[in-house]
Amino acid sequence: MNNMSSKSQLLENLKSKRHRWDMMLNVINMARMDESGAAGHWSVKDIVSHITAYERWLVEWLTAALQNTFPSPSPLDDADIERRNARIYELARSLSVEQVLADARQTFDALLAVIEALPGKYFDDPQSAEWFMKPYWSKMKTVPDAVINLSSGHYEEHIPSIKEWIKKNGIVLHRDIRYQAAIVQDHYVLLAQMSTPEGKVFWLPPGGGREGNETPEECILREVQEETGLTVSVGRLLFTTPDMPGGTYDFLHTYLCQPISGTAAAGIEPETEFMPVLLIQDLDWFDLRDPSAWRSKDELGVITFPWLERLRDELGYG
Repeated sequence: MNNMSSKSQLLENLKSKRHRWDMMLNVINMARMDESGAAGHWSVKDIVSHITAYERWLVEWLTAALQNTFPSPSPLDDADIERRNARIYELARSLSVEQVLADARQTFDALLAVIEALPGKYFDDPQSAEWFMKPYWSKMKTVPDAVINLSSGHYEEHIPSIKEWIKKNGIVLHRDIRYQAAIVQDHYVLLAQMSTPEGKVFWLPPGGGREGNETPEECILREVQEETGLTVSVGRLLFTTPDMPGGTYDFLHTYLCQPISGTAAAGIEPETEFMPVLLIQDLDWFDLRDPSAWRSKDELGVITFPWLERLRDELGYG
């Protein structure tokens, strides 16, 4: 295996695991991330700060290795894992959820950067990294071993307990904003017919929540491609409306979009692991000039019928 392939595979795996982790965090109301019980007495915030501390530790070691030296002493330099974890908890317990999440993102970005900068020998030669591995890292002889144990594998270790906490406590999975596309062509707007496992059917404009550091525009481009197969241009923000009471989102932001390429076809709703499962059954174009041709309010849903009326007004059809 060549060096670059080994490194690229490690980075691809790490980004994939982190994406799954971020997807879970993104749908938990931040106001509840400080509640205990997600892992023993720890909260979700505590788990995030715990994982971040280990990733930061790894970044310090790999950064020093680039300079053929060892890192400065760290609060984590303790072979006793219980003491180490207790120290991490105490150091981070006074931080806010917002501070912990921001630190987590910055640390992960630093980890990606330092892995990218490492020479290929650390990925191809099992013996090359032993000189900078701590004695209590005896099970981690290579850089991939360390990354899997202290980062990507750490996410997988804690996801089950957080999911169980969500289920046990009736946590409502939540996101702040749904970025959605009003895809308009020749006086028609495109909607997706959604269904739940219970058989409830309704219509929605394509859209969803942001992933990672996406901009609203990048989010809409991805969601539209996944759900409809279309490539669109994203125009101005048309309007903002609140989600229905008890809905997944706080607000719905609607952007004017136009098709550029592709053929509209029902795609996938990928946000299923940590969100209520929805299936895209069909796509259809609705004539903005003629509301009498629309489906009934009951078929469209309590959000989408007034959304269509608002869209008509905003675009001058009212």
